[in-house]
Amino acid sequence: MPASVRVAIIAMSILAGLLLLNTAVSLYVFEEIAAQVADAQGLSQSDAERTLVYWLAPNLVFGLIFALAAWFVPRRHAWARWLGLAVASMLAIFHVLTAFSSGGVTIVTLLLFILCLATITSLAARPTSRWMPKLRPRA
Repeated sequence: MPASVRVAIIAMSILAGLLLLNTAVSLYVFEEIAAQVADAQGLSQSDAERTLVYWLAPNLVFGLIFALAAWFVPRRHAWARWLGLAVASMLAIFHVLTAFSSGGVTIVTLLLFILCLATITSLAARPTSRWMPKLRPRA
């Protein structure tokens, strides 16, 4: 297994862990966060809870997809490579847009962005593409 594949697996595993941990901790203190969002934005409690669910859903979905891709890339499934590449690209673009729209960067956002870049470059590397089978074999 090439080093670029190992880097991609490690980066996707860390991304999955961080995103799922963030979701789990946020769900654990869901009521408190919803109350803070309701107070800060002048929303009702149910609207704040709905907003919080909308904020947490992408983290949960991306975390599960990264975990799935990190599990199947070492088993040489080509779809896992492309899925990891697509989700890492989407998450990187999301963090860039968030940084520009909010006017600042947090440590967590920067860490996730760097891990996304490591995943993208590792999955797109030439040794990875040589090691992984093609998505569709040529007829």
